[in-house]
Amino acid sequence: RKAIGIPADRRPSIIFLFVESLRSYELAHPGLGPKIFPNLSRYLKSNAIVFEQAYVSQLTAGETVKGEFAAQCSMLPDSFGPAAYIAHPTAKIDCIQGLLKDTGYQTVWVNGFTTSFHNKGLFEAAHGIDTFYDEDYFRGRGVDEVIGLGLADYPVLDETVKLLEGLHAKGPFYANVTTLSTHHPWSVIPEGKLPNDLEAGVAGDPDYHGYLTRMHYADKALGNFLDKFMKSPLA
Repeated sequence: RKAIGIPADRRPSIIFLFVESLRSYELAHPGLGPKIFPNLSRYLKSNAIVFEQAYVSQLTAGETVKGEFAAQCSMLPDSFGPAAYIAHPTAKIDCIQGLLKDTGYQTVWVNGFTTSFHNKGLFEAAHGIDTFYDEDYFRGRGVDEVIGLGLADYPVLDETVKLLEGLHAKGPFYANVTTLSTHHPWSVIPEGKLPNDLEAGVAGDPDYHGYLTRMHYADKALGNFLDKFMKSPLA
């Protein structure tokens, strides 16, 4: 802990921030990365330990929950079969949310869509998540903008900082926070307008143009989240 600046005398809170459909190709690309992800690029350079390993699962239903399963449960998914969340939501597996709950952590799930989608609520509750903050929670706090699959990432993540600050005041917590605005299909959105040179380069490819605008928008949302996080007691 000392080597990475975490106090040795208290338990750190842990946030898993899953970014929907984010690819290492664009993020790590020396030309595209700083233009599409100026905020993430900045934080990865100054505040991160980066692990460059990656795996790719097959294009079937439940790719997001396959990634969450692998990250939280330290097991690779069944790439050619159904996601564990969908097919085996109550399987007895040790995952980080359950391990931390057993040591007294608050465990929460944060998402701007429905808890029931792809059995997320069922799997997460069976494996250690105590409290779910979904679309209804954020709508109750005035968030009503929709981009893609659910509520827009920028206002959801902005509100999430306040939510996590409230948890922090009560003690250490584990939070699974997942973005949504970059979920396919990827139409072009004005909120993620690209730099002019990139706009011209992808003008003939509406799908990829849309994908990049969604990613650029996500970077703005993540940048705002991280900037506020770094200025809060959470940091």
